[in-house]
Amino acid sequence: MVGQICNRIVLPHIFLVSYPAQGHVNPLLRIGKILASKGLLVTLSAPNTIGDKIRKSNKSISEESTPYGDGMIRFEFFDDESEIITVPDEHAAHLEKIGKQKLPKMLQKHAEQGSPVCCLIYSCFIPWVAEVGESLRIPSAPLWVQSAACFSAYYHYYHNLVQFPTESEPELDVQLPYMPLLKYDEIPSFLHPWTQYPSITDSILGMFKHLDKNCCVLMESFQELENDEINYMSKLCPIKPIGPLFRYPTEKTVGSTKVDVTDAKYLVDVFKVGLRLSRGDFEKRVIPRDEISERLIEATIGPMAAEMKQNAMKYKKAAEEAVSEGGSSTSNLLDFLNELAVGVPMK
Repeated sequence: MVGQICNRIVLPHIFLVSYPAQGHVNPLLRIGKILASKGLLVTLSAPNTIGDKIRKSNKSISEESTPYGDGMIRFEFFDDESEIITVPDEHAAHLEKIGKQKLPKMLQKHAEQGSPVCCLIYSCFIPWVAEVGESLRIPSAPLWVQSAACFSAYYHYYHNLVQFPTESEPELDVQLPYMPLLKYDEIPSFLHPWTQYPSITDSILGMFKHLDKNCCVLMESFQELENDEINYMSKLCPIKPIGPLFRYPTEKTVGSTKVDVTDAKYLVDVFKVGLRLSRGDFEKRVIPRDEISERLIEATIGPMAAEMKQNAMKYKKAAEEAVSEGGSSTSNLLDFLNELAVGVPMK
């Protein structure tokens, strides 16, 4: 049996599995460093397609365990044989096929070497990791790197609890519990019937299919930011907000400067820290320079500028408190580890 109570003589071993994209690797690496600093052995695993880029950016990357805080961190990449894939939409299915073959062997190897894996934490784009964990009796948890509001949208879509836009009704607005009304062009982009990336939609929805195989969902949000949404969704499935993982997110750390349209709506209409520039791709227009200039002036010296700055500072302070000692996100992460019987002391 691969899954077992972690050996107290060796460091408890957490195994992270990432989708091969920077926007997935960086959040997992960040949570890996947090866990390692608390006295755990953390392995970050991903296909070679992204592993090669990581090695080039950091020459110290190695399969050997490297001290980090009170624990250790290491990297273990695998060949996903992606060079044989010529159609992009086939990549997800191919990665699942290869991953299901190679991941169990990697986990078995660590068990035989006396460092059994206590838990799998994985990108939401590769939900099949939960199946591997279940087959080996290893607890697993996906890392959801979007908001609780987006999570709620996907959850209700998958379970068919609320009507969403369809090909026959493409301009259908969506009302989700404890959320403002979402216009048809404000729902998560991958849920549109005309999405250009149906394979990604299928991968994300696969995570919701396997929710019962996970011990919980780790979420890149925090209680004080989305209190109503988190409280509501916590009654439907076990979620643990542990964010924000990055103090000052940049394109380098999160892999993209693009904000999902649902999150953008929250920034403008709920958190009131921004202004709407355009309704996105749906208007199919190039935004003129004058319009951009007007919005910049409004955001900096206009009548709403002071309020937006005040709101931004309020949420900044709340975010700092959430990840500080005794904060909501820090407590959630420690609760998660203690539930796994990893035994990290409360600090």
